[in-house]
Amino acid sequence: MGEHCNDRTAEDQSRFLPAVLLACAAVANTLSPAAQAANVSVSNVFDVNGLFGTINFFPETNQFVLVPTGVESPFFDGQTNFQALAVGQVTTPFSIAFDTVTATFTAASGFKIDSIDLIEVGKSARSGNSAQTLVGGSLTVNGAAPINFVPSEGANGIGGSPLSDWSIGGVSNPVHVLVNSSVASVVLSDVLGASVNSTSEDVAVIFKTAVVMTINTSAVPVPSAVWMLGSGLLVLGARRKARA
Repeated sequence: MGEHCNDRTAEDQSRFLPAVLLACAAVANTLSPAAQAANVSVSNVFDVNGLFGTINFFPETNQFVLVPTGVESPFFDGQTNFQALAVGQVTTPFSIAFDTVTATFTAASGFKIDSIDLIEVGKSARSGNSAQTLVGGSLTVNGAAPINFVPSEGANGIGGSPLSDWSIGGVSNPVHVLVNSSVASVVLSDVLGASVNSTSEDVAVIFKTAVVMTINTSAVPVPSAVWMLGSGLLVLGARRKARA
């Protein structure tokens, strides 16, 4: 009789143990900041034209950071290889630079990707009445309609302008894309352009200095039915143990 009861107890424990583990995992995800920070992985990263010399993903902040390589220039300090430079009376009165970066972000088990925030920064300058610069591009997530960029004032313009910063989005107003999925396949397209009158002595330059993409996540709540099932199994197991 005792052996029979012990067998039943072991059988009961094996049944409600998964519910206990599920409950513990849910509580751990809620209470642990570290678990919530490092909850995304990245794969399938591809830089089509290779204009971003450094591409890093920082799991502690869920940030995907792209930085072009710095280059020496006789015109402006701080230029990068992701640039469009047009100079009058030479063979480059018009210049365009474009690149596409793809990546796949996957949330860890128990999490989902809520949204993606994008910020891009760079500099531009124009010398002469014909000098013109422009910024374009888009962000596409999971094959949805692309979100076209709207750069800050001064990035797209014509006429003289000193070296100044431009941005797409900003710390307080990034490009915000809703995802609500465990996977986010991203296509980032960027275009820079510069032009001048070929007979002038005008100069136009625009270049990108950094791109930061933040992957926002949240823990997936455990359905109430699962909690009720787990509670029921715990009560049932306790009663059977008491009877034994």
